[in-house]
Amino acid sequence: TDTFEVGKAIEQYPELEPDREDPTDGTANGLIQTAMTRSMADICRTIVRSSVPPQISRDPERELRTMLRAMAHRNTSRQGDEAICISTYMDVDPTPLLAERSENRLPKLLHILPVLSKAILFAQGPRLQEPGLRWAPQTFLNPHGYMENIQFQTHYKPDGPGTDIRELPPPYLCPKGRGLVAFFSGIIIESQSSNPIAKHFTVRVSAEKSFLVDLDDIGDHSFTRSHVYADASMEFAILFANERKIRSTANAMLVEWLGAAEDGVLRCKREHEVTIRDVDDCILEGTRLEKVREASYQGHLIPMCRWVVD
Repeated sequence: TDTFEVGKAIEQYPELEPDREDPTDGTANGLIQTAMTRSMADICRTIVRSSVPPQISRDPERELRTMLRAMAHRNTSRQGDEAICISTYMDVDPTPLLAERSENRLPKLLHILPVLSKAILFAQGPRLQEPGLRWAPQTFLNPHGYMENIQFQTHYKPDGPGTDIRELPPPYLCPKGRGLVAFFSGIIIESQSSNPIAKHFTVRVSAEKSFLVDLDDIGDHSFTRSHVYADASMEFAILFANERKIRSTANAMLVEWLGAAEDGVLRCKREHEVTIRDVDDCILEGTRLEKVREASYQGHLIPMCRWVVD
């Protein structure tokens, strides 16, 4: 469906108000009309009126990222409007959402969207608590949400001679309800013994190669502790948003490494957004240098493979 056709559908409801006295006519359009407040209707109008390139309508994942970035700078007076707005913009029938309580609409939306995006993993703020959906935020609205325009890796080259560059499959919900299935390359951090994961640390993957990792402030109050993960029994991995960007400052994700499932898929629990860069390209001095020296781990690189993130 073309983006501007969605815009025409939204324009049918210029009179939307938070509290309407008119009863719904029972149709899907009537339900949308009574369920959406003016604030969320304005968000939808703003987005569809913006200069969105026509090719976005042929790339649903990119379209979803566009929507989420726009929502990170806006808010609404009613929690349930958020999921309805996203479904309307993505041309998904919102009727199943309207049968849910406000707090259950966003989890329901994740199950019915025709496409998901790694951008959801990198949205800031507290996460959902439902097992299998703990990788997703409780809201995409200000002051949280997906605020950065991360350039996610879209292609990779398998190991071995003579292999061609391949397109990465899109992420999808695990049929067994274990989380989001997505492809990442990254680093497995080997046992850190009694040394906890700190805000700033380095990982050495070979005699010649080390990376500096900084845990980002994602607005969930995790930075009130000097050591963010003090449980030395936990094992961790770092998943790259784009492995080609790590010579400069690049986005990545710290996850608790849970091992491999019976089907070979690597399992993990999303913990924290991080930035990562090659140590050779960093200038470290003073207090930060001392802290990084105290928190240094061994690890090994892993090629592009399938992960289930919860």
